[in-house]
Amino acid sequence: MISWMQKHRKYLVITIWISTIAFVGAGFVGWGSFDYGSMSGDVAKVGKVKVSKEDYSALYGNMYNYYSKVTGGKLDEATLKQLNLENTVLQTLINQALLQNFAEENEMRVSDEEVASKIASMEPFQKNGKFDKEQYVMALKNAGLAVADFERGLKKELLIEKAASVLAPRVSKNETAALSGSILSSDRIGVKILNGESFIKEVSEAEVKAFWEKNKKNFKTEPSFDLEVIDVASIAIAVSDEDIKKEYAENGSLYHKDGKKMSFEEAKEFVAKNAKIKAAKKEALKKYVDLKDAKVKGRAMNDVKLSATPMPSQVASELVKTAKPTTLKPIQVGESFFVVKVSKVVPSKEMDFAEASKVAKIALQRENASALMKAEGEKLLKSGFEAKDVGFISKNGKNVISGLNEMESMEVAGNVFRSKNIQDSVTLGSKIVLYKVLEQKISDTNGTINDEMVYNKALLNIKAALVNQNVLEYLKSKYEMKLYIKPDSFTKSTKE
Repeated sequence: MISWMQKHRKYLVITIWISTIAFVGAGFVGWGSFDYGSMSGDVAKVGKVKVSKEDYSALYGNMYNYYSKVTGGKLDEATLKQLNLENTVLQTLINQALLQNFAEENEMRVSDEEVASKIASMEPFQKNGKFDKEQYVMALKNAGLAVADFERGLKKELLIEKAASVLAPRVSKNETAALSGSILSSDRIGVKILNGESFIKEVSEAEVKAFWEKNKKNFKTEPSFDLEVIDVASIAIAVSDEDIKKEYAENGSLYHKDGKKMSFEEAKEFVAKNAKIKAAKKEALKKYVDLKDAKVKGRAMNDVKLSATPMPSQVASELVKTAKPTTLKPIQVGESFFVVKVSKVVPSKEMDFAEASKVAKIALQRENASALMKAEGEKLLKSGFEAKDVGFISKNGKNVISGLNEMESMEVAGNVFRSKNIQDSVTLGSKIVLYKVLEQKISDTNGTINDEMVYNKALLNIKAALVNQNVLEYLKSKYEMKLYIKPDSFTKSTKE
């Protein structure tokens, strides 16, 4: 903690993970209004509470370091973008400000005694397991923090934590007991499996033609492409020591191990790998220009149909969007880049009957079989059916039902515990599974404190997901919000 305070000695915002993570649930799109001309130096204003740029920078740095640690120092730009960290930080600060407004309006207070107790419990300020005032003062001094500023920030944290505690959902013993009963319940079931294949019957050419006429738009040829492909593999790219050192100098903060920044020698293997990928991308961009201008030729691939030709999914997803000849910009696939020139596109078109007859016949037979199977299932549910006893299944166990694969078994088990009916059916593609509950029981449990804590926590999470969103919506409607600066404008400054 001391090292963190030293890094951020100009400002201190203590992240309230317990209260704020629970309340980060609503995107701020549409919250308040943007004012890009503001010269206040604040990020936002929520009710009477101002959110400063220093608050934003401190929390961004703290979250950045946290995610860098959990990713083993591999927090790159792509991962940051996926995490949407700027948005999360701003959202968290706004949620804190909402809670602070609520606390102040309801005259909640944090006493000096509560602040002192919190400080005394913080490990960096203890010696031999006890609070040491001299160490406390010296630690803050080394971090460039005034005691009064630190304690003011801590009091704010405790106030927000107190507001969050008041608004947080509670779980009663009866609710925990009900949940444990639901989780531990087991049902012994009998099943009858109807397979669509057994309902397939022959159809005449006239029936097939009538079916095709009705569904012409569904019978189309697959588009095909003539391509030239160049792949640039990073593993084949040579990079100099200077390139590797430059990559480390620019992005060394991304390489961490056990919460600490790795030295150049420790990170060299990872840095070299990323340097190669960057060099490969640069080389691929050159190839793209040359291929586009017909200065080079790629590997020819003609009459390519995506269903029949092995193709990386990243490349295939770009080809399906291509309607005319073009050159695609480099597409990254793992640690390589593909440059693709589409020289010819044969678009999809409706099949005539001669082309579609075989496919249409199979489709009609399956449609008829599905209707017959469904009718048979409904009939058996009403008249009764002989079921094969497959034993007990549980709500959260790994259930395997004879005659079904693992995924199908899970689907049936889920339906059994969701349905209010003693017998019902589940459609699984070309199968219908009829089931009936033969016996119900609650699995034996020791009822230990650990069991109760697990169920209590599970129920609390469920209630929090339902309640916290509504709490935030209420607070947002109650306190006026104004956002001054877009979050992505902070990205560069907060990484420095």
